[in-house]
Amino acid sequence: MGTHTCFGYCPGCLRDLAAAPPRYESEATILVERQQVPERYVTANTTTDVREELLVMTDAVLSRTQLLQIMDEFGLFPNERKRLVPEQLVELMRSNIKVEPLQKGPETRDLNAFKISFIDVDPRTAQ
Repeated sequence: MGTHTCFGYCPGCLRDLAAAPPRYESEATILVERQQVPERYVTANTTTDVREELLVMTDAVLSRTQLLQIMDEFGLFPNERKRLVPEQLVELMRSNIKVEPLQKGPETRDLNAFKISFIDVDPRTAQ
C-alpha cells in the first residue's frame, strides 16, 4: 500500500482510508500542583521545576519494566508476544503511547499538567 497525499477527491485515498483499521485512543490528564502553604510556615521539600518532573514521570511511565508489567497485567499484544522479544514489545507499546505537556499560559513556567494517551486498534485495549 502506497502513501497518498489528498487535497480533494482521490479514489486511492478513499480505498486506503477504508482499508485502514480504526484506531482508538484513551487519555488521562495529570495535574501537578505546587505547594499551597506559604514557605514561611512550611519549607518546600523540592526545588525541581515541573518540566523536570514531567521528564522523570515520562521516563518512569515508559520504562521497560513498567511497560512489560502493564502488558502482563492487561494481557496486551497476545499475538505479538508469540513472535517478538521483550525489547520489541516495549518499542511497540512505546509507539502507542503519547505524553504531552499542557500549559495554562504562554510561559514555560505555566506548565502544570500533562496528558498521557494510549492508542490501539481494539477499543477495549485502548481503555
